[in-house]
Amino acid sequence: MINVVQNQKHNVLLFIGCFFTCLLFYGIFIIPHYAVDTYVYTKPVIEQDIFRAGRVLTFSFLNILGYFNVSMANNQSIFTFLSIVFFSISHYFFLRTLLTIKSDWTNISILTLFLASVTLFNNVFMATLFIFPEVILCYSIGTLLCVIAVNTIVSGDLGMKKIMISFILIFATLCFYQGIGPYYVMLAILLFFLKNWKESMTNVFSRSIMIIFIYTVAILANSLLERLSTRHRTDFSLDKVFSNIWSIIKAQKLLWVDSDKLLPQFIFIIIFILLLVSLSFIIFKDLKKYKTKGIFLFLVSLIFLTFLLIVAPFAIANDGFLTPRGIVVFMAFPSILGMFFVFLNYNSNSKRSYLCIAYIVIFICLSFLGIQNIGVNNNITNALDKAIAQQMYNKIERYETLSNKRVTKIALVNDTNPTWSYVTSNSYDVHSRALSIDWAALPLLSAVTGREFEMVEMDKKIYNQYFLEHDWNSYEDNQVVIKGDTAYIALY
Repeated sequence: MINVVQNQKHNVLLFIGCFFTCLLFYGIFIIPHYAVDTYVYTKPVIEQDIFRAGRVLTFSFLNILGYFNVSMANNQSIFTFLSIVFFSISHYFFLRTLLTIKSDWTNISILTLFLASVTLFNNVFMATLFIFPEVILCYSIGTLLCVIAVNTIVSGDLGMKKIMISFILIFATLCFYQGIGPYYVMLAILLFFLKNWKESMTNVFSRSIMIIFIYTVAILANSLLERLSTRHRTDFSLDKVFSNIWSIIKAQKLLWVDSDKLLPQFIFIIIFILLLVSLSFIIFKDLKKYKTKGIFLFLVSLIFLTFLLIVAPFAIANDGFLTPRGIVVFMAFPSILGMFFVFLNYNSNSKRSYLCIAYIVIFICLSFLGIQNIGVNNNITNALDKAIAQQMYNKIERYETLSNKRVTKIALVNDTNPTWSYVTSNSYDVHSRALSIDWAALPLLSAVTGREFEMVEMDKKIYNQYFLEHDWNSYEDNQVVIKGDTAYIALY
């Protein structure tokens, strides 16, 4: 039997394991890369509307860097590495808190617990955050604050001081990025349950209510901040809410079965069901002296509550799309079931334990491959975007050489059916082409050419003559028409 947390050497090894796991999963994103938004941030930006999307701390942080003429996008390798460190610390803090619940552990229990916790913060949905190097550090800081808030609310007796500290921390998390928020409810309730389920389920329920209350107040406070923005991303009209709810319902197959096409089809739901069945077998067979129905209902209720917290914000969103980066907590469900399994499984050397490890390892391996695929496809998208942008600029340069005129303005328009991605992905804005979006195409051209161009409106006569009803499937030179000092470009 091993006492992990009281052994300094074991603590060091635990952090090293968390760090190198995170580095292995996300290290591909240390290579410079771009999302469509990133091109806008290749130069230091001062955001006037810091309340936009309720992410006041993220935009304030970007403004501080902008004031000192620092761009996270242009120094992304450093900031992405720091983000990996922060995610590693979050994983370590949470795992260490888990290990303090019991005084002694078997080797196989420690291994299973570590493996189960890997995809808590290292999964394909979380990886979509790394596509955005201009903000990933802010999101990693928010994740760390969330874990600290969890540790605060579950440790020791509950007092007003702890409630306030936990509230401030989770509110700060939401002000960095709201998609991380549901971790607070899920992890805090999980930890308190695992600490107290044998003694008093009443205490578990009462603390759970307090955790939900704190999170609800934090969400409301963050929503009020968002309303201070000049560009609201919420819509409380009943028609929009019902429309969004229907969109959320229709998206469930894409989510549970297809994993938004970021994992092989059916893998997530199969692993989830296998873990749930294994856990149910333990609850109803091995825990007969406890209130097994209550434990099982609590487990199911926690999963259902977390799921509601994950999707609920999309019911009042302007678009209502379940973006992977907005529901990162969803991919943590197998981790949660694995942790429940370790704590409730008395016979840790049983065949069921090895089966549980096998399920978790399969999910880890497929998650790792999925994350590498995201990184590779993103790099392919960047390379193709830049290559086509260079071809556009080559035509501009030829015109300037022959005409002895300098192009200073660019007008952009989409063709009749724009191609949103070079690679086969159905994940909202994962692997989106910058050259299919006007507000991203111009910064991309500036980044590739090193020149600044003025964005102007598309001339109707030029559009009708050269671009009307055209639908290209690849770049062609006739997509760029130059008149005087203006290049008119159709984005296919």
